[in-house]
Amino acid sequence: MKKSAILSALLFAVFSLLAHWPRPLDLTIRVDAADVPPLDMDSTNFLQELNQLGLRRTPKKDNFAAGLLELIVPSEWSRDPAYGPGPDGITPPVRPDGHDAGRKATLAALGIEDTREAQRFRFGDFVTAKYRFPSGYPFVFSGSSGSSKPVVFPLAETEPTGQLVYKPWTPRQFPDVSDWLDAKQQLMGDIERISHRQQYFTYYDSPVDGSIFKASLVVSPNVRGVASLFTVRACRALGEGKLADAQQDILARYRLADLLLQGYSLVEVSAGMGIHLATNHLATQWLSHPDITLADVNEFHRRFEEMSVLTIPTRPFDIFGRFAWLDRIQDFRRRGFAANTNGGAGDTYRAANALFCIGDWNEVARIGNHRCDQYVEALNIADSVVRRSRIEKLTSAWSEELRRQRAGSRDLVFQPSAGIERMLFMLYGPGIENYVGGFERTRMSREVVRTFIALKRFQLENGEFPDKPDMALGGTQTSVPTDFWTNRPMRYLKTKDGVLLYGLGHSRKDHGGGLAPDSDDEVFVLGTDTRQGPIKNAEQDLLIAQLRDMGAHVAHLLPNRHRAFDQSPSVVFDGTVTDEQLTRFVELQREWAPLSREGWTFWFLRSRITDSSLEQLGRVSGLKTLLFFETDITDVGLARLKRFPDLKSLYLGQADVTDAGLVHLTGLTNLQELGLGSTKVTDAGVADLKKALPNCKISK
Repeated sequence: MKKSAILSALLFAVFSLLAHWPRPLDLTIRVDAADVPPLDMDSTNFLQELNQLGLRRTPKKDNFAAGLLELIVPSEWSRDPAYGPGPDGITPPVRPDGHDAGRKATLAALGIEDTREAQRFRFGDFVTAKYRFPSGYPFVFSGSSGSSKPVVFPLAETEPTGQLVYKPWTPRQFPDVSDWLDAKQQLMGDIERISHRQQYFTYYDSPVDGSIFKASLVVSPNVRGVASLFTVRACRALGEGKLADAQQDILARYRLADLLLQGYSLVEVSAGMGIHLATNHLATQWLSHPDITLADVNEFHRRFEEMSVLTIPTRPFDIFGRFAWLDRIQDFRRRGFAANTNGGAGDTYRAANALFCIGDWNEVARIGNHRCDQYVEALNIADSVVRRSRIEKLTSAWSEELRRQRAGSRDLVFQPSAGIERMLFMLYGPGIENYVGGFERTRMSREVVRTFIALKRFQLENGEFPDKPDMALGGTQTSVPTDFWTNRPMRYLKTKDGVLLYGLGHSRKDHGGGLAPDSDDEVFVLGTDTRQGPIKNAEQDLLIAQLRDMGAHVAHLLPNRHRAFDQSPSVVFDGTVTDEQLTRFVELQREWAPLSREGWTFWFLRSRITDSSLEQLGRVSGLKTLLFFETDITDVGLARLKRFPDLKSLYLGQADVTDAGLVHLTGLTNLQELGLGSTKVTDAGVADLKKALPNCKISK
């Protein structure tokens, strides 16, 4: 027993020594790019080489990323003490994680002397801070879970209120958002100006460990935020009938997307695809505007055709992915068993750690570099069908080899170097198919816009849309776009007031263009869709449009799995709503009540309602949540809340509520949430109310 223990300890010591033993790398890496020199695998700093390559290719005067950093402070830097007090008036302390050094390195590399004069822009600051909520309130976005600090009113597209400004709206409806956009007019004009630059490169800084895998991306998240602002402003222009202004912002979004497609990181390029895809849907909104003219369409068509042709970017794999992977090999080779192997299955990496002791790292790098070459060669195939097929075959072959290796296949056990490469390839390999699919969907949606331009021109010239799309097509475009999912032409449907193009979705089953309950069809609409079906109700759409004209915006008709507490539909009453309009809304209760089986949430955003409106709201059944922001509700009106005994949540965001009004809330024994931000209540008044409502969470 003693001898066995000694032998085990000796074997463990030898294993540990081998696991950490340095092994020289004498391999030269060659990349199929004219300006990339041969790279010595042992001595190359791949992060540094990546940055030098990007800076050589991208002069500052042509670099959009450099121009943007001269205009804004990225959200990642906005808490940097170099920029003085933040929005809360507090200057943050110096961060100990190298964050400040990374900022300085980025500015120096891009040739920016100082950005302290830049505007402290963050997309989270999109809306005026007038609307504030207690963090954790179940019906609003909370950026910091558990924090007692208030957060700004949410206008992200995923929020019920965010949806309202991602379609046509007017300044009367949301005056604060409109005022904020006007205040940022100069900034957005400057960003629109530099969006005409032809190149994009952001410096990749890695303050943690110098690895490419942990390099920070400070520009692309802010580009997404800026693109969202152009969407909101374009939708305001559409709501006001200013089609030329909306077109300008749509084209700015296209340019932002094209710039990000020049990025090296998969994250940047994927963000560019996402912006492009969303912009194509925004363009269909523009083409669907009832006041659009043939001259408008022709001008947009001219500008649309001037844009760059979409080709699949290879940099994320040929340069960034390859360098990141080889950089990772360097790290594993140097540290062996001690390397940080987070991110994979435990059994897989335990097996890899054993292989690290006996693998030939030159061979690992050679095999991996060759695999990169194979994928890049496949990405460069012009025919999209052949390209996808080749990518799928490469990935399938790798997956099968990895499966057999895990199963202990004898012909693979004695290939330790190849085994290491197969397992390390999991760090970025499986994402290639999704990347190619995302690009093809983006290109499909852009071709839909081109087709819609032709269809809209036909409709304006002939008074109606064609029965068949080829009647409107011509020139270089002779058919509708190819469905990404089936490699066959997209389906075309003509409705009463519009047309649809749709693909079959992941299921590859035709669900009638989104009519079936389990539909995953990818649908694009030009004009309006007035069809009837299990999940498409023309009468319901007409009612919702009628309510919207009254200033009542209905959202969340289906339960939201992301909101455990908010399963009821929301109605947002905008700044145009008066007591008279609310009365008419309540009188229509018999028509809109069937839209919900879970009760209702009502938001009032600077609506021009008074205490008398609470009398009308008392006639509404199923009210679960009421939220008021800068209305004319007073202490006197709160007395009428006694008629809402089943109310679960209440937020009072106006200055005319005092302790005298809180007395009227003591009878709301079912109340679970009460927000009192921006009121004149005192701590003493809140304490008294807590005694009467011990089960209610009260936030001030």
